[in-house]
Amino acid sequence: MNNMDNTKKLANSAPLIALLIISSLLGTLPFFSLISISVGPIIVALIYHKAGKFYTGLSFVVTTILLSVLANPIFALTMTVLTFSIGAGIIYMISKNHGVLLNFVVLTLAIIVGYLAMTFIDITLISQISISEFLNTIVEGLKASMGEISKLYEQSGGNISENPAIAAFENLTVKSLLSFMPTMIAMYAMLAATIIYKIASSIFKRMTIPLKPIPGLSEIKTNMFLVLATLLIAMLGVMLVSFGVTGAEGIMHLGNNLFILSGAVGGISCVSYFMKYKLKYPTVFRIIILVLMMASSLMSVVMILGIVDSAFDFRKLRENGLFIMLKNKMDSSK
Repeated sequence: MNNMDNTKKLANSAPLIALLIISSLLGTLPFFSLISISVGPIIVALIYHKAGKFYTGLSFVVTTILLSVLANPIFALTMTVLTFSIGAGIIYMISKNHGVLLNFVVLTLAIIVGYLAMTFIDITLISQISISEFLNTIVEGLKASMGEISKLYEQSGGNISENPAIAAFENLTVKSLLSFMPTMIAMYAMLAATIIYKIASSIFKRMTIPLKPIPGLSEIKTNMFLVLATLLIAMLGVMLVSFGVTGAEGIMHLGNNLFILSGAVGGISCVSYFMKYKLKYPTVFRIIILVLMMASSLMSVVMILGIVDSAFDFRKLRENGLFIMLKNKMDSSK
């Protein structure tokens, strides 16, 4: 019985491993690398779902060896580590079947871990330089690129002195790079997590694999505890900055930007909800209004709306919202 079970698992995992290798090889191409990063981890999760832990581990070894032969060992190691790190996040999502927020956080962290591991391998095995030298290389590269952009900007009639973004890049240092690097990594990981989550939920739905999908724009509600967590991170960063801790500015900016983002997403969703269900605006009209709103000073008001809605839940999307609790208490007291 065991032999038959193992044979079945091998038969299920073999074509998926072949598909994973093909997907990974696409990572050598500029455009297809995005597809590879999006699809590869989902294939890893499917191997786990079809064949279990042993064959998932075996697929890691087989994929690394075959990619080493077909491409090169460094690419094989970095690509496999990245794919399986993100895949581990998706495996957790389908095995535990938690809520969307926790799934999204786990997937975002898995992407961050994967890219940090891949970068570390690149630095130590390929470049063979220290992290400080690597950061200096990034700074010099950004300055060189910005120099070319400045020339084009001046040729088009622009005034560099009136553009603070160009001036900031020209005066960029490793310290200033570290101050906004955590935010950039987090934002990239969240964007990638959204894309991968959407693709995974679409595929898994067809295969009846349980995974709670990301709700539509009008149904997203910012979690109150998430807002508090980002605020605490920002406050921690401020405290560490006051103590002169190296890299504390990065924590402060990360918490602040995540706080703003969480409020903004909730606010945009709230506005979209009322335009869709209360005002009955068509989709195109809603999109135009939201884009104009995001490009205006009204975005601060929208962010505050999202933060307040995280507690009160004006749309009554959850049963434990403060607005519903207060309303029920008032109704019962009449």
